[in-house]
Amino acid sequence: FDNWPLDCEDPNVGQVAWQVYGNDWARAYFWGNNNVDFIMQMQNVDVTADARLSFKWSHSGLYATSYPNDDLAILSRPADSTAWDTLFYARAGDGNFDSQDGAGTTTPGTGVQEIILLPSHYTGQEVEFIINGHSSWGPDAFVNDFVVEEVPACLEPLGFTTTMINPDSVAFYFTADTSGSSWNIEWGPCGFTPGTGPTGTLNNDTSGLGGLTAATCYDLYIQTVCGSTGQSIWAGPFSFYTACDTLPLPWNEGFELMPSVGAGIVPQCWDYSTTSTFYLGTASGTSGQNPGPNSGTKYLYHRYSFNNEWWSFTPEFNLSAGQSYEFSFWYQTEGATSIDQMTIAYGAGQDPSQMTYSVASQTGVSATGYTQFVGTFIPPVSGVYHIGIMTMTTGFSGGINMDDFQLRLDPSP
Repeated sequence: FDNWPLDCEDPNVGQVAWQVYGNDWARAYFWGNNNVDFIMQMQNVDVTADARLSFKWSHSGLYATSYPNDDLAILSRPADSTAWDTLFYARAGDGNFDSQDGAGTTTPGTGVQEIILLPSHYTGQEVEFIINGHSSWGPDAFVNDFVVEEVPACLEPLGFTTTMINPDSVAFYFTADTSGSSWNIEWGPCGFTPGTGPTGTLNNDTSGLGGLTAATCYDLYIQTVCGSTGQSIWAGPFSFYTACDTLPLPWNEGFELMPSVGAGIVPQCWDYSTTSTFYLGTASGTSGQNPGPNSGTKYLYHRYSFNNEWWSFTPEFNLSAGQSYEFSFWYQTEGATSIDQMTIAYGAGQDPSQMTYSVASQTGVSATGYTQFVGTFIPPVSGVYHIGIMTMTTGFSGGINMDDFQLRLDPSP
């Protein structure tokens, strides 16, 4: 979908037309339409050999329970047939329409790659394809890189499983094409651009990587090499997190490397305390009075709490007694409604009862524009500590977004 308007496809077959998003995504604007179908008629394909369909899709599962009838289907049929075959179907209420790739309500994530073999009786026929998205007013749906191609000489890896995850290494295996002679790999931080990361070659389907950073999201791509007959396409990204460990300073967290966001979803090695995941999590984009991120696209949020205390806890840090540290983050409240109390504390664990030492506490917190909190503290005892952020409201209103966290040595002790 790099060139829009489309030359050979019709995005306006349904009740509402598909749109272009960015430079290459086709977008079904679910967020602004209810109970309508978005149907795109693709160019007919002359299937002269056994073929397959590959495409990417992206859709946030954040409101799946509120909008369960959001769905996406890829249908096909020989041109002389009246019966459609369903190649792909995902529905929010069935739990399989959440790409978990960083998608927001109106923005795509990195995309989930699908590869589907076409029915064998298609070979030798002209075949029609349509993309059908149905909106029940949930997050937008996105499709990209729609390709019908001959089945390659060897297949890309079809699965990936981690068998051991450490702070600095990972062991894994994948389901390999038995005709493969070796496998090329490339890896990097989640969201990295393929072609820019470290590379290597594997001789079997069980291996590992070392020299990794703790509590970090990584993407791995794998390509089958089938001797003299060629190579498969790259498969991936296969995403994984390294295990938690004490993190070095300075430490920064802007949530941009999270592969998915949503209610109750926080970065690796964070934790939280709330009565329901509805009230705390991460998100991208804006809606209503929600101000969105301070920078990038993602952020942490706490909602109203009815006199309850909602806590978010950072990963662990090895801090020294007598050393002054500076902890900071940016926050903005929803509209002019204030947070009745916000407290920053630290302690030995990720539980409210373990927040032993106070950094600062404020009441009547209201910020219609992003404002930076900066607090300093000196641990009385050397050890491993987590920092906690607590918010509380007395009623059924208010919310706060937080972004761009930092912990460093105090620059002005």
